[in-house]
Amino acid sequence: MDTTERDGREVVQSTALRDLEPAPHAAVDAAGTVRVGSFRGSMRHVDFSAHPRSRLRRVAGEKRWVYVALATERLFVAVAVVRMGYASKLFAFAYDADRRAMLADVSRMAPPFSAAIGESALVSDVATYRFAGDHARFTTDTGGHRLVVRAGSLRVDARLSGEAPPALSSVVRIGRSGDPHATEKRALMPLDGEIHVGGARLPLANGFGGYDYSSGFPGRHTTWRWAFGMGLDAAGEPLGFNLVEGFVGAPECAVWHRGEVHGLPEGRFTKDAPMEPWSVVTEGREAELAFAPGALHDEHVNLGLLRSTFIQPVGAYSGAFRLGGGEVRIGRMLGVAEDQDVFW
Repeated sequence: MDTTERDGREVVQSTALRDLEPAPHAAVDAAGTVRVGSFRGSMRHVDFSAHPRSRLRRVAGEKRWVYVALATERLFVAVAVVRMGYASKLFAFAYDADRRAMLADVSRMAPPFSAAIGESALVSDVATYRFAGDHARFTTDTGGHRLVVRAGSLRVDARLSGEAPPALSSVVRIGRSGDPHATEKRALMPLDGEIHVGGARLPLANGFGGYDYSSGFPGRHTTWRWAFGMGLDAAGEPLGFNLVEGFVGAPECAVWHRGEVHGLPEGRFTKDAPMEPWSVVTEGREAELAFAPGALHDEHVNLGLLRSTFIQPVGAYSGAFRLGGGEVRIGRMLGVAEDQDVFW
């Protein structure tokens, strides 16, 4: 495995699946050293409060967010809570693949006190949001996690079982300043529950859940592209993936299959327009995916300090992964793609 620097960050380059070390208990050790690496499993403590920061960082504060994804053969539901130090954010949507349409799509900006995010994805209250009649709560429950949401016309009550492949955790230093950032990705958590939207009650049983927990100090200007999907491969085996280009890069790229998590090289994304087909290919072609968007969640914000263009189409992936010398194919696997450009 080789490393190189791209856009002021260290990038892992490889043409093979990456080995993952066991996750440490905490992102920072007792001596205050940031434990940089890409790991198998969850970290129980992520706290960078002692890290020296610039004046801007002291004002803006540490960024934390939790993104929860729920996928069945028909539905893809996403809920995100973001805590930026000077503001909070909630967005939630439910996509119906049979109709190729959003059933609900909600986005809220709120004061900083409206959201709270814990110091790992394993604390009792991982993420909470409450403001102006909307609320969301993602908690560690007996045997897994629970998500309860009321956002506009959308109601979600879902349980994500912990009987799933291990998480992928990573800790990196961002840019030339070396500010730390940690993330935990998990997929293929057996799903149960339901959503209520538009007067209909839709079950989530026999689906999969996953989440992205992130905490740290991204650069003032941060860009990335992201792909995430969960479902069954062509042989009927559960498979999930997380691929990114930019920002953290390869350390947060992985595929979950046959009860394990495997590290992948960084993705390369190609698209002409958000609702046109996307291509996602890893550097060594361990993954070659095509994405067909069905609907679009997008946001364009300009609040002075905070400016962002956020494009997240939802739809279906097809293609192949090359794992351990064999090929694993997928078709019509629901997921999202993302193109993010933010000043924060």
